[in-house]
Amino acid sequence: DPVQAGLPQAEVGCMLARSHWGQGLMFEALSAVTGYAGELGIRTLLADIEPDNLPSQRLFRRLDFVWQQGTLYRLER
Repeated sequence: DPVQAGLPQAEVGCMLARSHWGQGLMFEALSAVTGYAGELGIRTLLADIEPDNLPSQRLFRRLDFVWQQGTLYRLER
């Protein structure tokens, strides 16, 4: 548990079958995860997104994640 370990951050990622892309499912799921993370006291969420995965980059940007460097995106709450 990152909060109990004194680290108010966690890493989040996602995998979804291509047949379900474009339906808003991952946006809905990640919105719930980011909200729940806040309830747990997790203030920073990290995502490691491959440079060629443009759909995931767009998704995480819609969720207010900000590119940091390399493949790292960060959300501060």
